Amino acid sequence: RFVGVKGARIVLHDPAGVRDLLTASWLVQFGRNEVYVLRDSASVEIEIGPEPKRVVRLGARAPSILASELKALVDAGEAHVVDLAGANAFRKAHIPGAAYAERSELAALVAAAEGKAAVVTSEDGILAYVASAALSPGQRGNLRVLLGGNAEWRARGYPTESGGLDLEAGGDIPDRYGLPEARRNELFRRYLDWEVSLVDSLGADPDVRFAIRSFASH
Repeated sequence: RFVGVKGARIVLHDPAGVRDLLTASWLVQFGRNEVYVLRDSASVEIEIGPEPKRVVRLGARAPSILASELKALVDAGEAHVVDLAGANAFRKAHIPGAAYAERSELAALVAAAEGKAAVVTSEDGILAYVASAALSPGQRGNLRVLLGGNAEWRARGYPTESGGLDLEAGGDIPDRYGLPEARRNELFRRYLDWEVSLVDSLGADPDVRFAIRSFASH
C-alpha cells in the first residue's frame, strides 16, 4: 500500500496474476514508468507446522492450528475465529461463526474470546501470520493461526457461511465511528459516488499527471 522510496523501481507480484496487473496499470497511468510485474518466480518456503507455507520473515509468531483441529473446536462451539481475508471474501464464504475484522481490530477481537480458543485466519493464512506477529505477547495470548487459511478449510470440504456485512438495500454499515445509522449510510453512498467519478476527477486535476493508457505485461 505504500512505496517507501521516492522514484523507486516498483515490482509487483500476485500469485493469481490479477491484482498486480491492475495495480501496475494505475501506477503507469499516474506517470510511474519504472513499474514491472513479476512472473514465474519461485516462492520462498519455510516450515510452519507440518507442511511448507510461503510467508514473509517474521519474529515471534503465533502457533498454527490445523483445519481439522479447528473444525472440531467449531463443532463444539469452542472456537472464536477472527477472519482478516477482507469484506468481499467474508461475504462470499467464511468459517461458521467467524467474526470479520480489519487488522487494526485484531487485538480487541482476540481479547473478546471469553474463554474460547482464539484463532485468526485469512485467505491463505499469510496475512494472519503477519497480523498476529504485530501483536504484543500480552495481546497475542493463546492465539493460533489457521494453517493454510480459509483456502485450506474450503479444500477439505468443511462448511462455510455466506453473507454478513451486507451493504445492499436496507443493509446497515458496520458502526466503527459511533455515527447514527442514517449518517453512516449517507457517507458511504457519498464515497461510492466519489469512487465512480474518480477517473474524471483525476483527469481534471492540474496537479496530478494521469492519462488513461493500455498496459501490457512482459
